[in-house]
Amino acid sequence: MRGVVEARGRARGSWKDSLEKGFKLTAGEHLVRAAIYYHFAKFVFVQDVKQMRAAHMKAVEAYGAALAFMRPAGKGFGFLLKKALFTGS
Repeated sequence: MRGVVEARGRARGSWKDSLEKGFKLTAGEHLVRAAIYYHFAKFVFVQDVKQMRAAHMKAVEAYGAALAFMRPAGKGFGFLLKKALFTGS
């Protein structure tokens, strides 16, 4: 996951730079790109469930952070089904 973390780190740095300069849409695009990196990285870790789950959670985190900057803005939601909470956006 090291390579993915490095790529995500670059995207995260770009996200912060863009937001500081007032480029909210660009910041959101960087976060979505980071989420995509993590999404595909989790398939590399199918033999290591712990790393796969960590990559998945990072993808969810990055995508969730991007929602506010998308056009139109995204919105998270959740619903209960048999005592389990399912979330989406």
